[in-house]
Amino acid sequence: LSLSRFLSLSLSLSLSLQARPSEDLPCNLVNILFAYCLTARRFNGQHHDLPAESAECALAVSSCLAHNTSYQTVESALRGAHAAAQQCPSIKASRELCTAIIGDVQSVIAPAAVRVQPVDFSPPPCRALSDLHCVLETAYKILRKEEKSSKDAGKDSGPAAPSVGSKAFLLAQRKVYFFLSWSETLTREWSWLEESVRLQHEALLDDLSAQVKAEKLADKQRQSQASNTTLIQELP
Repeated sequence: LSLSRFLSLSLSLSLSLQARPSEDLPCNLVNILFAYCLTARRFNGQHHDLPAESAECALAVSSCLAHNTSYQTVESALRGAHAAAQQCPSIKASRELCTAIIGDVQSVIAPAAVRVQPVDFSPPPCRALSDLHCVLETAYKILRKEEKSSKDAGKDSGPAAPSVGSKAFLLAQRKVYFFLSWSETLTREWSWLEESVRLQHEALLDDLSAQVKAEKLADKQRQSQASNTTLIQELP
């Protein structure tokens, strides 16, 4: 076992012996996984090559990671990340992409995902959380080193610093580590959580389909009105 895996299992054991965790944790987990899936897509699976940018993207999408927001329903957790990804100036994800990301989240937490590698007995989302933890850890180290070098060189008032500081990455890293450890204690949560995400995915697909139909109908009506106006103008 790696050191991080050993520490995760140790913390999960201690968590299992404590009082029941908050019921909001599965919903907050979904919010974090949305941010991870979008980040992985945005960087075409090469998010480890640009850890600081990838970490900033994840924090911009997940208010659970960036602002300690707690969601009480899966719907609010997904729609919160969905809206953040569309509204963030540096991301501006389309509604179609955000809806597809929810499908990615469903795949990440699907129990069947564990069977890809039979030797890995981790709960479904642990690989994604572990990957995100590595990105945040690397980003923190890089940015912390840059901040220290800048301070030592007396350049605090120099070029603008990144929009997210190293402390934000460190706090997010610790939060992901907690969710990773908490996930290790669960055995039956994933089926109902996957079903909840699936229902939200289907609902957004229906909304998207209805929106496309409405836009096409509106276009036809505008074209029809333009045609009628031209015809009237051509009459003697």
